[in-house]
Amino acid sequence: MADRPILFSAPMVRALLAGTKTQTRRVMKPQPFESGYFDGDIELTVIPANDQWPKAFRFNADAVGGDAILGEIFEPRISVGDRLYVREAWRTTYGLDWAAEELGRPLKPREFDPKTTAIEYLADGDRELAGKDRRAMHMPRWASRLTLTVTGVKVERLQDISPYDAEAEGCPPCPACNDVGWINSGPDGGWQCTEVGCGDAYVDQYARLWDRINGKGAWEANPWVTAYTFSVQHGNIDQIAKVAA
Repeated sequence: MADRPILFSAPMVRALLAGTKTQTRRVMKPQPFESGYFDGDIELTVIPANDQWPKAFRFNADAVGGDAILGEIFEPRISVGDRLYVREAWRTTYGLDWAAEELGRPLKPREFDPKTTAIEYLADGDRELAGKDRRAMHMPRWASRLTLTVTGVKVERLQDISPYDAEAEGCPPCPACNDVGWINSGPDGGWQCTEVGCGDAYVDQYARLWDRINGKGAWEANPWVTAYTFSVQHGNIDQIAKVAA
């Protein structure tokens, strides 16, 4: 079991907070057989660590110009049982954006005092602190407020996602009706939202979300991805560990 950071955008942080996101997919790097020296389809087999979770995945394909089987092994960096502390966009007080007199430069986030540093999360939409917006990758561990425990790992093509898994990815609600297709009109019923894409199947919603996050054409590229299922706890990873102890 290991503790690792993981980055999420503001909409996905809101889905984690709301309890609607329990899966995430990350593009495998490198992709299997990027060299192209294979012929035909790629087949995937699981190399188990025990009866409950996979240790690695083997990709097999026929070599170009021959019958030999090429095999590439991929070991996910994240395993079942790992704990992930969520890094998200954030800000702090205005004074910490400027040079510390004794150093002649601004403090780095890892140098902030956890006991005295105020934190504001951009996903919440509030702005009471006057500091600059900071990227998720620069969030220190102690500032994280969400902890994920990995309960499942699998590898698949992006477009092979099931409707159930697409729902678990936490697609944000429609901005027009704040739902997935219907606007309530009182006790007499409602009418269907006409916002483009609203009411579509979860897989279609997820395809649009994937393109918004990864760029136009990213869904159509259909890469191999690692899919992680997890439980969500509201709280800092180290504080949760102290309570559990």
